[in-house]
Amino acid sequence: NREVAAFDGIFVVHQRDEGYHLSRSFDEVCSISRRSGARLHVSHLQAYGKVNWPIMDEVLEKAERFLDEGGEVTWDRYPYLAGCTTLTAVLPTWTFNEGTGALIENLVNPAYRKKIHDEFTKGLDVWHNRQISVGWENIVVTAVHLEKNRWMEGLSCRALAERQGKNPIDAVCDLLSEEKLAVTMISFYGSEDVLRKVLSHRRATVGSDGIYGGRPHPRLYGSYPRFLRQYVREERVFSLQEGVRKLTSFPARILGISDRGRIAEGCWGDLVLFDPARIADRATYEEPELPPEGISGVFVNGVRVVDEHGATGALPGRVLRKKK
Repeated sequence: NREVAAFDGIFVVHQRDEGYHLSRSFDEVCSISRRSGARLHVSHLQAYGKVNWPIMDEVLEKAERFLDEGGEVTWDRYPYLAGCTTLTAVLPTWTFNEGTGALIENLVNPAYRKKIHDEFTKGLDVWHNRQISVGWENIVVTAVHLEKNRWMEGLSCRALAERQGKNPIDAVCDLLSEEKLAVTMISFYGSEDVLRKVLSHRRATVGSDGIYGGRPHPRLYGSYPRFLRQYVREERVFSLQEGVRKLTSFPARILGISDRGRIAEGCWGDLVLFDPARIADRATYEEPELPPEGISGVFVNGVRVVDEHGATGALPGRVLRKKK
């Protein structure tokens, strides 16, 4: 990170823990930033599970102290109360010690399976036990690869376990081994109050953290329209100007891309034409691929890529790099 700091780079990190050890994990990344001099950006800052929601107040206070000490910290967050990642995230971290190939084989080993069951009896002070923090009924399978398992997409781990007459731990282990770990999930873990605190902070921006495949999280299609609908138009947490800034010029400044995110001479023509009175997300957890409404055009590098009929087929995009 000292090399990153020498080029005014940025330390972008997913914290080690977003649950019971959220505060300690934030201390860790702040310490790395402080010692190296690299600016810190935390990917989708969140408190996972009801028991951990109060910890966010402590984290935001620590962020203020870090800023007062001269540190640089920002973060992003998607405007939803559920997250999306691979289903392997529910497993104890030590199960990955021998690599993914070994894990696929180990998951069906009875002795190894018993060790996993034993781990799920331990509390959040020991590990990020999602059986406790959110519950199997709030962890939903979103994408599998094998056709014979398609029926599982959209079902919670508890529901698919009940249909198979299994314990949810066994159902998850069997599925992961059979699918060679290639399963994604949505987990409902969040608090609207915590989300609003995180997003409304002056150092916060918005990120979709979207993942393609199967039945995706609605954030893939809806994050930015949802932010403008809910927090700008309906709840008026932000003015339209401040809401747009959080989505455009602020993240461009964080990344050091000076000729994007603003309408100004010398900047590239990246534009989204939307109606503030109509902009809205339509994607839901049941129908996650519905496009938003209220957007009449999108331009990338001055070329129209979306019109009233949808994508135009133009591909004028390019890799963006930090300006020296």
